[in-house]
Amino acid sequence: MLYGPMSASRGDPDHSADERRFVTSGVSYQRSDFPALVRGKFVARLRRSSNVVVLDPKVAGHFPNAAAVNAAPRLVDIAKRAGSPPRGAH
Repeated sequence: MLYGPMSASRGDPDHSADERRFVTSGVSYQRSDFPALVRGKFVARLRRSSNVVVLDPKVAGHFPNAAAVNAAPRLVDIAKRAGSPPRGAH
């Protein structure tokens, strides 16, 4: 159900006591007014568009903030390049 200052879920005197209805500004809706819900319908789209990464708590403890986490891969890349011969050198 949706909740907000202009909405309420309550018994409707025109319908049976066991039928709960969603009432918004005098307009009444029942569950059958909406299409069937599909669990996971948008999961694939979310996975393609999201770039959230959850760190293991032990790993996260080594970083003071998000900026430090974001800087770490750059520092690893710089360290790798510093330890290898210059590009083009044989």
